[in-house]
Amino acid sequence: MAGVQGGQKRFVGPVVFLVLSTLSVLVAGAAPAQAQGSGDDYVKRGLFRYRRGNLKGASCDFTKAIAINPRLVLAYYYRGNIQAIRGEWDAAIADYTKAINLDPNHALAYYNRGVARLAKWDLDGALADFSTSITIDPNHAETYYNRGLIMQVKRDLNAAINDFNIALAINPNYAEAYNNRGVARHDTGDQNGALTDLTRAIKIDPRYAEAYANRGIVLLLEGKDTAAQKDFKRALRLNRTLKIHLRKKIKETNTLRVAKQPGAVNQ
Repeated sequence: MAGVQGGQKRFVGPVVFLVLSTLSVLVAGAAPAQAQGSGDDYVKRGLFRYRRGNLKGASCDFTKAIAINPRLVLAYYYRGNIQAIRGEWDAAIADYTKAINLDPNHALAYYNRGVARLAKWDLDGALADFSTSITIDPNHAETYYNRGLIMQVKRDLNAAINDFNIALAINPNYAEAYNNRGVARHDTGDQNGALTDLTRAIKIDPRYAEAYANRGIVLLLEGKDTAAQKDFKRALRLNRTLKIHLRKKIKETNTLRVAKQPGAVNQ
């Protein structure tokens, strides 16, 4: 998780994308109005502290609000966000579930619970939450993107590509969606489509190391070794932690190239 603003970007594979830091803007006022004296003052102060980055103080306020009135949707939702930012996934899931029980149409609570379940590798639970969130709010690009990641992991590549398509229709500048759609297209054998998507991801984010690495793999598979090496060097300059995985993928791709050569003997 990259500061809860981007996400882990995995080489030639799924990219987990968390947007918890942006949800405070998206959900402001999403819960029903709550009367003064019912814990609302603590919720208001908690939101103020949350937006200023005082997560400890905000969490205390939300907990006090819940003690006064255990039906405060916003208190559970934002306390869940804080738990998720801290990586306390079980506690986050519990708070999002409370928010959902109180407000079954809270699309972002389903979305964030899906993110928390995905972090715990509960793919089926996350898939169900993302799908429910989409039913409630079909205009949230990140939800389609994350559902696409799950379909990618499950190797339902056509479904993954379809979700990435919708995410990109909503947000045409979604670099991670271009990267992962490029990976999915690579895996289906559509190398031209993969190159187009990965190049687009790089154009949107010129410091996207994983997109360079992924494009390099496609170029290597296509026999464009010089261009591939250029992308690999750029990827490693931007992110040295890719070195071991990149070396492995280059070896696998070279083996695949040999197997595809005319006259190659398949084992």
